[in-house]
Amino acid sequence: MLKFTIIIGSIVLLSAFAPPEEMNRAIKLLDDHNGAITAVFTALLTFVTDGLVWTGYVQIRTTRAQLRAYVLTSRTVVANVAQGVPEAQVTIKNFGQTPAYHVTTVNGFYVGTYPSAPNFIITDREFANPSLSREVLGPGGTSVCADALNTGPLTPERRRSAC
Repeated sequence: MLKFTIIIGSIVLLSAFAPPEEMNRAIKLLDDHNGAITAVFTALLTFVTDGLVWTGYVQIRTTRAQLRAYVLTSRTVVANVAQGVPEAQVTIKNFGQTPAYHVTTVNGFYVGTYPSAPNFIITDREFANPSLSREVLGPGGTSVCADALNTGPLTPERRRSAC
């Protein structure tokens, strides 16, 4: 390949500075090997095109990953413990660059001994309930969900069992 590049480069130089017989010899050399030169540059063009296609594919994949809504828990707090009726506050945030549509939050709160927690599994049918509120979280938007303990104030005995 270097030989062909040198030959083509020398043609340009020869055309400006060389006598006609050297020009004729260079042109005959190129004419004798035109099939090989075409094959080499076709292969080179194929590799460059493949690289461009691969780059485009990677860019599409990266763009799709970047332009998503990433909704995660950003903060959790248990408040009002001193008053005896604790409240769980969960803040969710959209860390993505696009809005998150149809965001549904379902929360529950339990105080007791570990590992005997109640069953917090929500079925798909319950989750698809149209009465659940849905919201849109814009990029960087937050939503706070609060749920108070629905079994009444904590007794000293329940407080000790939870710690």
